[in-house]
Amino acid sequence: MASLTEQPAYGISKGSRIPRPPIGDIGILGPAQQS
Repeated sequence: MASLTEQPAYGISKGSRIPRPPIGDIGILGPAQQS
């Protein structure tokens, strides 16, 4: 479960700057908002 919480957080921080918003988009609208 720790991996799931770390993945979205990392995707939002890096996905926002890096041209790869796959995990970030899902994390913001997925586990990020649900948590």
